[in-house]
Amino acid sequence: MSMPSSRKKLLIVLAVVAILVVVAGAVGLSFLDSFLLKQARAQADAYSQKLGRRIVVGDVSTKVLSGLAVRVSGVEIGPGRGETEPLLVLPRLEVRAALLKLVASGGKHVEIQSVRIDGLTINLVRFPDGTTNLERVQTKVSQTSGSQAEQGQQPSDLSALQVGHFSLNEGSIHLITQEKGTGRSPELNIQHLHIDLHDLRAGKPLDVLVQAAVLGNQQNFELHLVSAPLPSTLIPTPKEIKLKIQPTDLRPIAPYMPKSVGLQEGRFAADLTADLGAAVPGGKGETKIHGTLNALGLLFAGAEGSKPFDVVLDAALQADAHKGDVQIDRLKLGLGPAEITGKGRALGLTTDKPRVEGLEVTTHNFDPAQIAAVFPPLRKQLKGQVAGPIGLVLRGSGSQATQTIELKVDLTPVRLAIPEMLAKAAGAPMTATAHLGGAPAGAARFDFEADLTGVDLRPGRSLNKAPGQPLDLALSGTKSGDLAGPLKVNLEKITAHLQDAVFTGNASAELNHSGKSKRTDFEASIHSPHLDLDKLLLPSQSKQKSTPLDPATFAGLHGHVVAKIDDLRKSNVDFKNLVADAKLVEDEVTLQVLSFDAFGGKVSANGTTIRLAGPKTPFRLTARAQNIEVAQALTLATDRKVLSGAFGGDFNFSGTGTDKEDLIHSLSGSLQGHLLDGKLLSKDLIGSVSGPLAKALPRGLASGKSDDGTTSLGKDLALSVSVDKGYAKLNAPIKINLPEGQISLGGGFRLDGTLDLAGVVTLAPATVSALTNGKVSPREPIPVNLKIGGAAWKPVITDMDLSGAVASIAKQAATSALGRFFGSSTGGSGQPQDKAQQPSPDPAKNIEEEAKKRLKGLFGH
Repeated sequence: MSMPSSRKKLLIVLAVVAILVVVAGAVGLSFLDSFLLKQARAQADAYSQKLGRRIVVGDVSTKVLSGLAVRVSGVEIGPGRGETEPLLVLPRLEVRAALLKLVASGGKHVEIQSVRIDGLTINLVRFPDGTTNLERVQTKVSQTSGSQAEQGQQPSDLSALQVGHFSLNEGSIHLITQEKGTGRSPELNIQHLHIDLHDLRAGKPLDVLVQAAVLGNQQNFELHLVSAPLPSTLIPTPKEIKLKIQPTDLRPIAPYMPKSVGLQEGRFAADLTADLGAAVPGGKGETKIHGTLNALGLLFAGAEGSKPFDVVLDAALQADAHKGDVQIDRLKLGLGPAEITGKGRALGLTTDKPRVEGLEVTTHNFDPAQIAAVFPPLRKQLKGQVAGPIGLVLRGSGSQATQTIELKVDLTPVRLAIPEMLAKAAGAPMTATAHLGGAPAGAARFDFEADLTGVDLRPGRSLNKAPGQPLDLALSGTKSGDLAGPLKVNLEKITAHLQDAVFTGNASAELNHSGKSKRTDFEASIHSPHLDLDKLLLPSQSKQKSTPLDPATFAGLHGHVVAKIDDLRKSNVDFKNLVADAKLVEDEVTLQVLSFDAFGGKVSANGTTIRLAGPKTPFRLTARAQNIEVAQALTLATDRKVLSGAFGGDFNFSGTGTDKEDLIHSLSGSLQGHLLDGKLLSKDLIGSVSGPLAKALPRGLASGKSDDGTTSLGKDLALSVSVDKGYAKLNAPIKINLPEGQISLGGGFRLDGTLDLAGVVTLAPATVSALTNGKVSPREPIPVNLKIGGAAWKPVITDMDLSGAVASIAKQAATSALGRFFGSSTGGSGQPQDKAQQPSPDPAKNIEEEAKKRLKGLFGH
């Protein structure tokens, strides 16, 4: 039966469309391949410049029918200058991605289904000078991007990336020694290299298997690693490790290791399984270590006496942090001359009935300096900071009814020299002892004592604690839970001695780090009857600013601290009955209560807040002062005499930073209060006016006033000041009424002590009369305008306008003199009339003229 013509036509049309789609797809993919190859080669050229090596990309091809797949072939990173072998040869790389998910998420969700690398070859070449081509690449990369590494950038968030499976098949590493010229030694091979990686994504454990044949044809190396659930950075934390290495001679490989390691020879073998469980963040369950690891006859360049040493681990142990169980069937760790051995078990340490059976862990000859003598890389790390045998003993103790674990650490024989922290001579006392046992309600009871008498803390440039001075700490309490759930610690008793200061108190903390929102809550109460900070603290020796704290350090931290100090001495000032009740929410501290007696009065700063982290530490100060002796209070800021009197009032300030320079430029807010019986100790303002005024008046008209160098500020001086970024402005002029006159000043001052005041000093009639020895008794006060600058402890009078005062006094003096003159010229004097008839001088005019001359001489105009 023949097909209808209409259906034939439809099939023909569909066939044509299908052919067109295939052709269009083929053309599109060809265009895409060409475009991707062009881009890949452009990137290769860019990286060639950075690495100093030619990078070749042979071909790029794509597939889309079974999911997006990109295949790259013929990749080579060529040799550098003076080299004969390429660094890397990659015959084939194929990446498959979930295209639809990538498009649907707008590129925000990248799911790589698989990555496959076949036949990767790396040529590790060692040159006559001992360096390798890989080290040269690392040096080149660090030179081109060194500044970025110094900036300490935070790890990237890679939670959007997923890789289902990664495999490297039949990879190889060729170890080649390039002789002078172009010669080369026979190569050593690490071949049959296989790497399998599964499920690389945030929140999931990573599973990695590495296998290789090291210096042989059969696989003799296997590493299987399972991580804890990955964080957003995808940086793994190993949880399960299985390592199997057949006995391998390290001498052929040693020259290709970094020069900083300096390995020359040795033999290595391992058959070790470790399941770290709850011992690592994010891990759960028991911690188990079983197997052996032997690194024998290790010889490193620079070892004293060219002595080889052995590293040996033979362990069979397990522990359950949740149950509080520890079982050591055998433990032997040898590090050259040092050794750690252990045996026994302890069960139910988190319960009220622990059981200890022959538990003992001991160190023997554990001297880091001796280990460093045969292992020079450790010597570089220690830098001579630690030398001497560290004594450590962990054993079960107590009766059958009350069993505990005892840990003793003895650093008395050890010499310590840690820069900018502490120092200790060998033989100076330094010990610590801790006990862990059971307590009711399933808790674990512990206590801890430390004697640091032999420690010198002065290198830290903070505490003035010399060797031989008392420093000890004792605490006891209970613990329940573990890091897998809420961990509760209750410190029932805390006692500490530092020189003659004694601290007692208690504290508690609850750590909940199992979920996404990690949180730590704590409470603490501390009391000290006497604390002399002038004695305990070293004076600041450097203006170098400390590194600001990172806000992330305080993430999830919430606390409450109450501190009481009966007698506190700081900056030669005694503070009595100090009480501080502080609340901490992450990096913000709120002083719910802060009060103390000082400077003859009381101070409270309730409600003050400060942030502890960030480049600046912003704060807000809310304080009230009652009957504070200003002269004493100012000794905290300056040793110069400026003011005296009793102050009471309110402070409301905000700013950033804690040192003087920051405060001078950032402090803002207000001050309201009253100064009772105040006195300006640095200047006599009345004398500063009357003295120059006396010099400006005609000779014989005035006598200088004695200057006692101080100015009374009256019985009650109201103060209202606004501060803006370190400049304090008087909200209203201060007015001081004194018997000698009235002082009215406005303006302000800077927090560095520089004055910026202007106003009027009005001399009382009695003051002018005394100044002129009674020759002038004005009916009205005499005003003088002036400005006051300079430092508060050494004020300078500027722009003092005496002209009006001089003219007024001179005029009144002239009038008085003229009256006396005419009153005496007609009296019987017996003088000849011809003299009386001669022209007589005008007394008023003479006085005014002399006054003008003296003003000109006084002010230079």
